[in-house]
Amino acid sequence: MLAAHSLGLGSCWIHRAKEVFKDPEGQTILQQCGILGDYEGIGNLVLGYADYLRKTIKLMSKIFDKTQDGPYFLDQTIKAAESVHIPVVLVGGVRGKEEIEKILSETPISYVAMARPFIADAEYMKGWREEA
Repeated sequence: MLAAHSLGLGSCWIHRAKEVFKDPEGQTILQQCGILGDYEGIGNLVLGYADYLRKTIKLMSKIFDKTQDGPYFLDQTIKAAESVHIPVVLVGGVRGKEEIEKILSETPISYVAMARPFIADAEYMKGWREEA
């Protein structure tokens, strides 16, 4: 999926190949594709050009205040964590170790999810390990 993105393609993982190819119609599709034997499907990867991307970016720029420092949904996530009795995960805009430690120690939020820092810098965690 990362390779597709690097080529300007959109992608989507659909984790249902096992179920699809178990039934007779799925078996027929496999045979028509020349896939014979004792194989088991796991997932399907759909690729395509993401024409909607510019529209999505424009919409997201309206949703996220670029002048705001820190996590995008911190206030909303705190409110959610205060109103339920299950672990709540903060997603979006979290960038650093100190920020994570502060959120986990000063709010009712249970977990913090990160993605973009790892995509942007494959060595991101190395700095954290060196600090320890």
